[in-house]
Amino acid sequence: MRTTFKHIAFPREHGSWALTFEPLILALTVGFSSAGLLLFFGAAFAFLAHQPARVLISDKERPPLAWIMFFAYGLVALVFAIFYLQQADLNQPLPALIAVGLMVLYLVAEYFDLHRALLTEMMGSVAMGLIALSIVLADAWPWNKAWPFLILLYLRSLSTTLYVHFRLKLDRKKQRSILWPEIWQILTLLIAIVLRFNEAIPFLAFLSVVILSIRGIYGLSPWRNPMTVKQIGLAEFFFGLVFLILSAVGYFSWT
Repeated sequence: MRTTFKHIAFPREHGSWALTFEPLILALTVGFSSAGLLLFFGAAFAFLAHQPARVLISDKERPPLAWIMFFAYGLVALVFAIFYLQQADLNQPLPALIAVGLMVLYLVAEYFDLHRALLTEMMGSVAMGLIALSIVLADAWPWNKAWPFLILLYLRSLSTTLYVHFRLKLDRKKQRSILWPEIWQILTLLIAIVLRFNEAIPFLAFLSVVILSIRGIYGLSPWRNPMTVKQIGLAEFFFGLVFLILSAVGYFSWT
């Protein structure tokens, strides 16, 4: 196994960067606070600590550099977390603490070589959404505004995780049935309609989910154009940017 600094210090999957930082950046943009900023950096370094932890789990030689990077990232993440907890009110850190538990479960799944399982892939998205929830709560968002925001984040991250998972299988001829992933894309759209109908999310955020749902429904249909892994990754980067910008503008202009 390669043990270069880049391989040990930074995650290789571009999708993991996007699905990690999208909800955190959006939460900090629309609900900025000093406590939220501390939590953002704590989560960022915890994410970076995952890569050397993965190397330690998968590489029997356990290179010393992996131990150094794991403890370095982990220590910085812990320092930010302590400063965050000192500023946060009692109820604000709860979602983030649940997210930490999910991250531990993710590492356990990786130990048993289950990191490619769909449920394991979704754990990371759920955890980042909970941390984003704690960020907006740190900005004193009321719960009736914060919960729909969390659902919005999951409409993006979970539907994307499912879409990419099954899209890759379809284009590699490893999957024939697309019923359940298609149903999920349609359900994503229906949930967004319900949220918008109840004025729980801004219109532009709703529009971003509509765009994602159309992408998902078409991209899993028999009429899709086959794409390489790199092309799918670039397309998802674009759709993630659209979601981020529209949602941020929507919340800023929402009254």
